[in-house]
Amino acid sequence: MSNEVRDKIFTPFFTTKPQGRGSGLGLTISRSIIEDHHGSITVASSPGHGSTFSIWLPADRAPAAPAAPAAAAAPKYSRQLGLILVGEDNGGVRDVICHILRSRGHEIIPAADGRGVIEAIDRHAEHLALLMLDIDLPSVAGPECLAHARTRSASIPCLLTSGGAMPTLSPDLTAHTRFLAKPFAMDDLLDAVDALLSECPPPRADHTARD
Repeated sequence: MSNEVRDKIFTPFFTTKPQGRGSGLGLTISRSIIEDHHGSITVASSPGHGSTFSIWLPADRAPAAPAAPAAAAAPKYSRQLGLILVGEDNGGVRDVICHILRSRGHEIIPAADGRGVIEAIDRHAEHLALLMLDIDLPSVAGPECLAHARTRSASIPCLLTSGGAMPTLSPDLTAHTRFLAKPFAMDDLLDAVDALLSECPPPRADHTARD
C-alpha cells in the first residue's frame, strides 16, 4: 500500500474496492474489537512488498497500570445512556454503528428498512431515547419515520444520516434533529449522539431491548 492508503485504512467507510463492492468497515470493526480488549493493531506496508498487520493483546485480563496517571478529559456533553433505534439499510454500516453505540453502553434496536423502523417505534415509543435514521431508507424514508415517531413522542431526538444533502424538513421536525453526513468518523457519531441525549435526556423507565 502507498503511505496515503495506509494512513486511511482504519478510517470508517474508506475502501479501495470499486463502488458497491465494499463498505470500508472491516478494518474499522476489527480495530474497535481489538481496542475493546485493551489491545492495539498496526500495519507495515509498501507497494510491491505486501502488508503486515501486528496485533498486541494483554496477557492478563487486567489492563496494565499506566506509568503516570493522565488527567481525564472532560466530556463535551453529559453522558446519557438509553435505547437507540438505528435504521440503516446497509448491513455493514448498521453493524458497525450498533457495535460502536453498544460499546458506549447504549441498548440498540437495529432496523434494515423503514417498515422495521415504524414497527419498532410502535412497540417501543415510550422507551426510545433516540432515533438514528438514514434519510433514504427503503419502504419508508427516514424523515417519514421521524414524523411518525413525533406523533408518539413529540420531543424524541433524531440523528439523520445520508451520503447526500440534508433534506428540507417541516418546522415540526427540525427541533432536536441533527444531520450527520456520510462518511463520518466514530468521534463525530458519538459527539452527535451525546449532544442530542444531553438536549433531551432519555426515559428512565426500565426496559430491555431485544434485537
